[in-house]
Formats: sequence, C-alpha cells, structure tokens
Amino acid sequence: MNNKLSISANGHTLTATLDDNSSARALQEMLASAGPVTIHMSDYGDMEKVGILPQSLPTNDEHINTVAGDLILYQGRNFVIYYDSNSWNFTRLGKIDNVTSGNELKNILGSGDVDVTLTLSGTAGISSTTADSGKATTMYDLRGMHTAHRSNGPEGMPKGVYIVNGKKTTGR
Repeated sequence: MNNKLSISANGHTLTATLDDNSSARALQEMLASAGPVTIHMSDYGDMEKVGILPQSLPTNDEHINTVAGDLILYQGRNFVIYYDSNSWNFTRLGKIDNVTSGNELKNILGSGDVDVTLTLSGTAGISSTTADSGKATTMYDLRGMHTAHRSNGPEGMPKGVYIVNGKKTTGR
C-alpha cells in the first residue's frame, strides 16, 4: 500500500510518510475505501492539533517523545499533529516530511481551530489512465484541486495524472 499521506490545511498541502504498523495500515485502508477525510482539529496544550477520526483505529501504544511533524493516534480515535514536543504513551502513525521547525508547522496550521483533509498521496480511487486528446477547459489534480484552465490540456504540466473535462489523463 502507498505509505504517503497528503495533509491539506489553510491552503497548504503537506506530505507525510506513514509508519509500518497496524494503526497506519488501518488509516490507509480507511482513506482508500472512504476517500479523503476532513477532520476538525483544535489546539491543545500549545503543542498539538487534535481532531476525531470518523472511526477508531487499532492502537500500538509505546512511550514516545514527540517532535514537530509527528502524526500520532491517541486513544484509538484522536488524530494528532504535533508542532512541539511531548512525552507520553501514543501510537505513532507517521511524520510530516520536510518540516524544518515547529513554528513553521504552527504557522501553516494556524492558531485556533482548523479543518484538515487527509488523502492518500497519489490516489483518488483512480486505478488507470487513458489519454484524452480533446481540448481542455478545466483541469484538476487527484486531490480535486483546480490546477489550470488550459486550451492544450496537460501539455506542459508536470508529469502526473490529472482530471481533464471529467476524464483521467496524464501530464507529459
């Protein structure tokens, strides 16, 4: 299974690498079957954002010293993004890639409540692609984000899969 997770919040999309444990696999399975999940998250303890998942996941608790970017499962149903350190018995789900500081992550997540959307990276329930030689008017990436309004379709776009006029197609 794909071990990359996209986390979208406040107009930013972060990529995370999921751990190899039954908790992270259950999160992957949930996202693969249900599609993107949006979680309403709140600040807690000036160190983390916490939100409730739509279903409980198995736990693999161990004593963890968190750092900025850690993705944690707490009590089976709470999804936590740390932007500061903590030490407790948690289940590690993964880590946000390329986070340089807790302040950077806190600025992306914002102060107060935030809606965060979790998506398996590179997936949107699309298992194959076909070329579409028609002229594009609207293009979306696999997260459903509008990417371009182009008359020549995905020509010149980065390599990848796009939705063009409602059809799957690939960038060159």
